[in-house]
Amino acid sequence: MRVTLKSITDVAEVIKRDVHGIDKENVLIYTACINDFSIDNVENYFDNEELLRIYSYFKRNDIKRSLIGRSIIKKFLGELYNLHPHDIQFYLNSNGKLYYNTDIFFNVSHSHDYVIVGFYIYEIGIDIEKIEYQFNWDSMYEYILSDFEIGEFKLLGYSEVVKKGYMYWVYKESMVKAFGLGLDSKLLKNTFVEKIRVGTNDVYSISGKFIGNVYIYELNYNYIFAIMIKGKRYDRFYIKKTFKRK
Repeated sequence: MRVTLKSITDVAEVIKRDVHGIDKENVLIYTACINDFSIDNVENYFDNEELLRIYSYFKRNDIKRSLIGRSIIKKFLGELYNLHPHDIQFYLNSNGKLYYNTDIFFNVSHSHDYVIVGFYIYEIGIDIEKIEYQFNWDSMYEYILSDFEIGEFKLLGYSEVVKKGYMYWVYKESMVKAFGLGLDSKLLKNTFVEKIRVGTNDVYSISGKFIGNVYIYELNYNYIFAIMIKGKRYDRFYIKKTFKRK
């Protein structure tokens, strides 16, 4: 199912329909293109302290991405718990991950034109990236991949390097976010997936311990995203997508 989200009114209608459908087999994913999304009437979701922090960003698009992502989360939790979004107050862990005092977990990511938000009953991390087809992965892969993954990466053909490089990147970042860690975490180098691909991938520690599932998806030709489910494995897994292809 795909729904074009162009305003917080659209978000409210979609969330009202979806909010009680979240369960073990359904992670809810919402994406919005910031060029199409109106931020009218979202400021009343935030207190003055939150707005000051958001408006401290230098670039207008950073402000808009933050307003969109946080307003979607507030609207979802407000609908779930029968609260006004203004009454949803987040707290941050030491690495800046948003939490709320609830048994529903969520995570947000943004890149250039897109914001993506995920909700689930278990801890998740999510990451979206715009694909820069001229990016040189030779300067990056040794910092984020385990020795096993470096070996597989070096075997890739020229045409595969960019797309696979971004698959590794969104998987690694969604993983550390699921664990509430930063990008300097040793988890990056101490975990691996075998033959990374679009779809479901099992993540293991270098000692062979199962870490969780990471699901990799292509939003369109220019964007790729991943959802990491901490410590869980499912043979059947469904994602309700509500996004606009651009």
